[in-house]
Amino acid sequence: DEHQPLGWAVIGLGRAGNARIRDIEASADARLFATVSSRGVGSHTLEQALQFKKVDACIIATANAEHAKQARSCLEAGKHTLVEFPLAGRAEEARALFALANDKGLVLHTELIGLLTARHQAMVKCVADTHVTAVQCEFQGGLYGWVADEMKQGHLGQLAIGRLHALWNLFGRLRLEGVQMQQEKEGYRIDVQMSAERADKINLVEQRRAGQARVSRLSVIGPNGALSRQRRLEADK
Repeated sequence: DEHQPLGWAVIGLGRAGNARIRDIEASADARLFATVSSRGVGSHTLEQALQFKKVDACIIATANAEHAKQARSCLEAGKHTLVEFPLAGRAEEARALFALANDKGLVLHTELIGLLTARHQAMVKCVADTHVTAVQCEFQGGLYGWVADEMKQGHLGQLAIGRLHALWNLFGRLRLEGVQMQQEKEGYRIDVQMSAERADKINLVEQRRAGQARVSRLSVIGPNGALSRQRRLEADK
């Protein structure tokens, strides 16, 4: 029935998953029927949630390495599936998931929740239809759990994908100019130099260490000086 609220299960109860839950609970067009967490704080297991007929769709907001496997389980159970970026670790894996969704007549959607925040949307408005001179994007955060696992496997690019996706959304197609990487047991740092359709120079600095506070900064410089500067500090989870 098109007038019935869409029934949801949220898989993963970190920052992104809890943000999705708040939005579902605030919407008259959606209802939350199940939550799933690897930490045992969800209402159901994934297997239980996928058996519910009232669950029409699933949101996957777990560790990156779990996304593709869990997306396949949701699609095979006949559920529309939204996956917090990245969808998969390899392109062929992602293509196979979209093919499965198409065969079953289901929606498979992947997105970065950070693009929906008021902070990002304010920057979108600030730089709209503007060619900028320089962009400095800096991120630091802790090294824990799945993040440490991704680092050990050398997936530093995947850990930075959120910042890269946001920069692409703001300034258009990115062109890689250079990259430097430092990785050790205690953490890592990557420096990436780029240009874009609407930016002459973009510099991304990303670093993580155990116990380090989560801080992100974005500065945009136009031909006549600073257009905007944003800084955000929050607890790392």
